[in-house]
Amino acid sequence: GNYRIGRWVRRKGLPLQPLFTRSQPQKCFNKNPKRSSKTKKMCKALVHRDNPRSGVWGDLQGKNIRGLPEYEFQWGLNLTESGLINRLQQRLNDKSTYLPKICAVGDSHSQFMTDFTLPLLNLTGMFEWVEYRWPSPSRIANTLKGKNCDIVFVQIGQWPAAIKSGSNPFSFGKYHEEMRQHVQNTLTTLENNTIGMVYLPTLDQCPLMGIINTCQDWRTPTTMDSYTFVNQLMIQELNTARVKHV
Repeated sequence: GNYRIGRWVRRKGLPLQPLFTRSQPQKCFNKNPKRSSKTKKMCKALVHRDNPRSGVWGDLQGKNIRGLPEYEFQWGLNLTESGLINRLQQRLNDKSTYLPKICAVGDSHSQFMTDFTLPLLNLTGMFEWVEYRWPSPSRIANTLKGKNCDIVFVQIGQWPAAIKSGSNPFSFGKYHEEMRQHVQNTLTTLENNTIGMVYLPTLDQCPLMGIINTCQDWRTPTTMDSYTFVNQLMIQELNTARVKHV
C-alpha cells in the first residue's frame, strides 16, 4: 500500500523556486562588516537557523531570507495521530515491509540529511542524526551500540578541513588514517546485521563559502575533492561490499 505521509509545498501565491536549505551570505562573514540593523537581524537568524533548538525561528518570518516559512506541509493521509502511529508500528513489525534504520554520522550536513535530504529522495527508512565533528575511532563503536543502525552514512570531512582544526587542516595522510579506523570500527557494530552498510558520501565542495572567500577557512573545492578521493581509496583498501561511495 501507499504509506506516503505527506510533502512540503510552496505556499499559494509564491513563485516557484528550489527548496530552501541553508544560506551564508558573504556580508555575514566579512571581517569588521558595516552592517545595518536589518542585516544584523538577518545574519543572527541565519546563524541560529542551523540550530532550531535555539528558539529564534521567529526571526526569519520569511522577510529577510527565503526560508521555510514559505513552505507548508500537506498531509497525504487522512488519519488521526494515534492511527498514524499504529500504522507505522504495524509496518515496523511486518518483516515484508521492514523499515531500515539509517544513521547519518556527522555535524550539520548529516543533520540536514536526516531532516530533509533523505526524506526528499523518497528513501524508505527510519532516520537518525548521530552528531560527530571529527573522526573518532575510539568512540564511534560505543556511540552506535544500541542504536540498531542498518545503514550508516559517515560525513566527517568538514571539520578536519575547517579553521577549528587548529593551525592547519588535517593532512591527507592523517585524514586517511583516522577515517579508515573510524570506518572499520563502525563496521564492527554491523557484523551481525543482515543489511549492514556504510556509505561515504562525496564531500560538499562549497560549504560556508562566505568564510572561505575571506580566507578564514581551508574548505576549498580542491581540499574537499582530495578528502573525497581518500574516501574512495579507503573503499578499495577495505575491499568489502559493505562499504560504498555515493
